[in-house]
Amino acid sequence: MKDKFQLDFDCLQVVLIIEVRGACRCNELVNFKIGDVDNVKSNLLVKISHTKTNKDRSFIIMGEQYLSIYRKYVALRPKDFIETRFLIKPK
Repeated sequence: MKDKFQLDFDCLQVVLIIEVRGACRCNELVNFKIGDVDNVKSNLLVKISHTKTNKDRSFIIMGEQYLSIYRKYVALRPKDFIETRFLIKPK
């Protein structure tokens, strides 16, 4: 139960970070895949595809506090989870 709550909380934090930093729309977050985030040095390179304007875009998230939240969320994702969507709802 604690891991599920932590995963929900970390997921919410990651959504807010990506949504605010990247000015993302809801459908862009829903379509967000694991491969759309690259950990480059101490930054996150985020790629958004399938946008409303049909123009792919990317942005960088800088800051150790954001990077640690991202890493914590990724570490809590089930290892055997087949879905490639980045944001998941745990059972």
